[in-house]
Amino acid sequence: MDIIEAFGPVVQEVLTVLLTALASAVAAAVYKWLGVQRARAEAMVGSEIMYVLQKAAAAGVQAAEQVGLTNMAMDDAKQKKMYAVRYSERVLNDLGLRVDLGVVADAVEAEVFSQFNS
Repeated sequence: MDIIEAFGPVVQEVLTVLLTALASAVAAAVYKWLGVQRARAEAMVGSEIMYVLQKAAAAGVQAAEQVGLTNMAMDDAKQKKMYAVRYSERVLNDLGLRVDLGVVADAVEAEVFSQFNS
């Protein structure tokens, strides 16, 4: 019996516990960051516009997912994000709202996190 066979299962268990704790910490940090981004965005655009922005971001994320499912070339997360941001921006522009593109991108990121991590 060599050392790898003796300690392999123990090392695997330790790594599993550490990675689980790390994943929880990362999720908590992302949740906190999104809260800060939301507060920043709301301060920049106001609560009424923020509500419309969130709805536009949700529509943009859903549209990007649908396009990604039908268009196999669009499987890259960056492409989907850019599509969702542009879609959301068009919705806002159609409503006569001008919102900073960074704020729109933050809203899209928050929506992705909300939809896929709930």
